[in-house]
Amino acid sequence: MRLLKILKDGETFIVDDSDYIHVSGAFCLPEHRGQGVYPNLLNYAIHILKAENYSRLGVDFESINPTAWGFWLKYFSAYTHGLVRRIDEHILSRKQVAL
Repeated sequence: MRLLKILKDGETFIVDDSDYIHVSGAFCLPEHRGQGVYPNLLNYAIHILKAENYSRLGVDFESINPTAWGFWLKYFSAYTHGLVRRIDEHILSRKQVAL
């Protein structure tokens, strides 16, 4: 199981420097939340990234997810907010109802 995914490319065009890297995936089973697992994992990742000459770490998370919002904003400062609207691909197959 992948607990923490860190990639050079993130979902933002704002920062694209050689010393910047993104947390692009993270998950902790609900029964392990609040026990310090993720803060420790994040500290370990930061230790390794510093050794690899990264000085900035960003995270992309869904702001509609209250668990993610509560966790990530403890450790990171928001520098941009975005909203993506997804069009339901099934909408075209539905019959139009006249009112």
